[in-house]
Amino acid sequence: MTIRVLLIDPGSSRRENNEPIGIAALASALEGTLGQRVDVQQLFVPFDGPVEQGMLEGCDLVGLSTHLGSLDATRQLAARCACLPAACRPVLVLGGLLATFAPEALLAWLSPAARAICVRGEGEEALVGLVRLLMDVGREGLAQAALATGVPNLVLNLGGAVQHSPRRNIQLEGAAAPRRQHVAELVARGGIVRAEASRGCSYGRCSFCAIQEKYCGQA
Repeated sequence: MTIRVLLIDPGSSRRENNEPIGIAALASALEGTLGQRVDVQQLFVPFDGPVEQGMLEGCDLVGLSTHLGSLDATRQLAARCACLPAACRPVLVLGGLLATFAPEALLAWLSPAARAICVRGEGEEALVGLVRLLMDVGREGLAQAALATGVPNLVLNLGGAVQHSPRRNIQLEGAAAPRRQHVAELVARGGIVRAEASRGCSYGRCSFCAIQEKYCGQA
């Protein structure tokens, strides 16, 4: 069985062409770990166009990067997912800034019918774990199975109560390079190509720094 995954970056609210490095890293992790068992599509809205309803209907899992200023895009996507019949409703996974720093508020703000799952901090291991469980237990039993098996960095609503799974950083030594399919067009448009040199920062002790929350406070 092939699991179909759509990873979406809505773009920057600052009207700049900023590389969607998050979904590129997630795509690489999924493909490198699961191979042909997963079909991953990346959608960078400023370049690839808006999310069409038909795209959602054909997916098993939809992931959205929740940047600063993306609340409207997040709510619209959740509403679109929620209105689909349960049998073809994709699992909605929210990552990025809002999902990391305000997951409980984000889940409370969205319709419970969307059955959204937030990923705090790094998402590679969490997303691979969720896709593996989709193969094993399907959509209906996914939330319970994710908590029972310890898929890391999740915040989800289960039976009306918000539940957290353990926090964990990925091992950077074995991490694959991002699948950066938008770089050529970014360069052509004079956009911003990302270099994340401080990933896994083991310091995070500056009073102004939010890195501890992203990397779960591990030294």
